[in-house]
Order: sequence, then C-alpha cells, then structure tokens
Amino acid sequence: MKTLMMTAWLSLCLSSGLYALDNGKPLPALETIDIQGKAVKSADLKDKIVVFEWTNKDCPFVKKHYSSGNMQKLQTFAAGKDIVWISVCSQGEGKNGHVNAEQAAKWLEEQKAKPSHYLLDAAGTLAEALGAKVTPHIFIFDKKGILVYQGAVDDNKDANPQSVAAANNLVQAALDELLAGKPVSKASCTPYGCGVKYGK
Repeated sequence: MKTLMMTAWLSLCLSSGLYALDNGKPLPALETIDIQGKAVKSADLKDKIVVFEWTNKDCPFVKKHYSSGNMQKLQTFAAGKDIVWISVCSQGEGKNGHVNAEQAAKWLEEQKAKPSHYLLDAAGTLAEALGAKVTPHIFIFDKKGILVYQGAVDDNKDANPQSVAAANNLVQAALDELLAGKPVSKASCTPYGCGVKYGK
C-alpha cells in the first residue's frame, strides 16, 4: 500500500502541462514595492536564489505551516544562505484572506515570520505570470533566474500542523540541492491548499 501511495505521489509530481510558467523558464520582469515601501526588481534579484511563497492568512493549509513553525524555519534558513524569500498575497479586495499593508505587517509580526519581502498582488498580475493557483504555492528560481521548482511545501496534503514533522519538505530539499550545486531532483509537484482568488 505504501509503495502504491508513493507511486501515485510521484506521478502527481511529474505531471506536465499543468503550469503557467514551465520549469526552465526565466523569472518574468518584476518591478514593484513591498509592504514596507522597498523596491523589488528583477535586476536586484540577479545572482540570488529566489523563493516566491503565495500566502493567505485565513487559509488552513497556510496556518498549518505557520502554526507549526515550518514556514518560519524555511524563511530563517533562506535568510542565512542569502536566499531572497518573497511572500505574496494575491487575494482580491473582499475575498477571503485579503489584507492591506498594515494588516499584512501585523500578521507577519504575530507569526514571527521574516520573509525578505511581502508583496500585495490583489489584481493577480504576479499570480498570473507565475501561475500561482493555491496557498501555499512555492516557486524557486536559481541564481540565473531560471525556474527550478514549483509546487507544494511538502508531500502531506492535509491541514493538520502535526503532519509537518513526518512529511518530506520539498522546498528544503530543493534549496539544499541548489546550494550544493545539484539539479533539483523533484522539480514540480502539484500544490495543495486554498484557491488564489484575485481581482474583484
């Protein structure tokens, strides 16, 4: 049974044609400001590993990774390795999880979360460019600005924070391989979570 479950998961991970931005493609042009008024530009991300994390404070799957400390641990690891971590909220005005800059900053403080930047994308411009579908949804670009991983945080698709400890952390594995100069062995895994709902 365990072998069958793993085979099914690998098939899911290796499925193709599901993504707006294919692996091997460059980061689309980006020029915006974060909730602290700091500029975020593609040119400034050159020669750095960059992680995009789609988030929604009200999503139980996001809460799973924050209440367990899993997402904060990844962010801290990234900061220590000079990896740029960009959290993005694309929930449109009036939609579940929508926040303004003040609300986002308060939530980050409450969670003790420390992404490099937090972007508001209520119109869904960035979500559409990368193909963000759910929260959390992770995209990792290598130092050449090439997409090398997209998908779930881990391989346990429930919303129980207690499941994090026994799950395979796919983001950590991808970052470890990149830092070791290796190709990412699991480059695409269908993400799980709450749907991204941008626009009005």
